[in-house]
Order: sequence, then structure tokens, then C-alpha cells
Amino acid sequence: MATLNDLFQTAYRFHRDGQYAQAESAYRQLISQQPRHADALHLLGVLCHQTARHEEAANLIARAIAIDPENADYLNNCGLALRAAGRTEDALSCYEEALRLAPKDAGIQNNLGNAYQEAGRFADAADCYRRVLRAYPQEAELRQALVSALMAQGDQRFSHGSFDDAERCYQEAATVAPAIDILQYNLGNAKRELGKPAEAAA
Repeated sequence: MATLNDLFQTAYRFHRDGQYAQAESAYRQLISQQPRHADALHLLGVLCHQTARHEEAANLIARAIAIDPENADYLNNCGLALRAAGRTEDALSCYEEALRLAPKDAGIQNNLGNAYQEAGRFADAADCYRRVLRAYPQEAELRQALVSALMAQGDQRFSHGSFDDAERCYQEAATVAPAIDILQYNLGNAKRELGKPAEAAA
């Protein structure tokens, strides 16, 4: 007779191989026998997220977190499901707690940065991307994410008349990605507003 561990391994193999219907059936069978099987709840939630059932995914992973609240992977994946469900503030709470548990995890840092950016917290997003880039300095997508956050932060500051802050953001973004014309243009506008016509013209 198959043990619960056998059933879990079967579900995991189906899941790993992309056989989602069979994996889901096996996970649910396991959970019906052991409702507090945290890994099965978590992975069934991941599967639901992968098949665009994000609220169900978040609820399942939240059950796993209730059993094992110190598991950073559970919290990170719950954040992914919540963000996909449009619940950005709830996702932020998950990512922040995940990062507290795993402060050197670059993936969590990146996910937190994305959620901050989505919430309009561009300075916080930029801080996250900087930390990840220190670990992975060659990652072009991370550099682009940092530039996007800095540019949005600069636009935000510029629109509120905080031209010193806008100049600083645009300058850093232009240093990270010097070939993007719009950054040079925005930096020039900020310098013009600060009474630096020669630098603006350059």
C-alpha cells in the first residue's frame, strides 16, 4: 500500500513533468488524508498559480504558512500568487516577511522590488534592485528594472517640484544606462529647472 510519502513523490513527479491534472489529483488525495501536509498544500498552491487560479493558490499557500510560518519559500510564492491576483499590498507583506527570513535571497529581493514598483514605491523598488545587482551585476533585466524605478521616481519628484531629487534619480539612471535618450532629456530638464543651463544643454 502506498504511503503518504509515496503519494507526495508521485504528485511531485507529475508536477515537475508538467502533468498538472494528474499532479493536482494526487496532491488533493494526499491532503484529504493529511490536511496539514504543508509541502503538499504549498505545491498545490504553486500549481494553481501556474494555471492562473491565483486566489485559490494564495489560499492554499496561506494554509501551508499557517503550519510552517518560518518557510521563506512559502511566503515568497504566496506573494507571487497575491500579486498576480491584484493584491499588491498583501503580496508586499509576504515578500517582506520572506526577506526577513532569507535576507540574502536575490529572488525575493527582486520580487519585492517588482511589488514596490507596482505599488508606486519607486525608491524602495530601486533599493531592492540595487541590492540584487550587487549579487548579479551582469543581469541586464535587473539593470533595466532599476532604471525604470529610478526614472519613475525622478518623474514623481519632478512633477512635485523636487528638482534636486529628480536630478539625482535621473543622473543615477543615466549612469546605469547611458544610451537611453529619454533619460538624458529628463536629466537636462531637471538641470534646467535647477538653474544649470550649461549642464542642461550638454
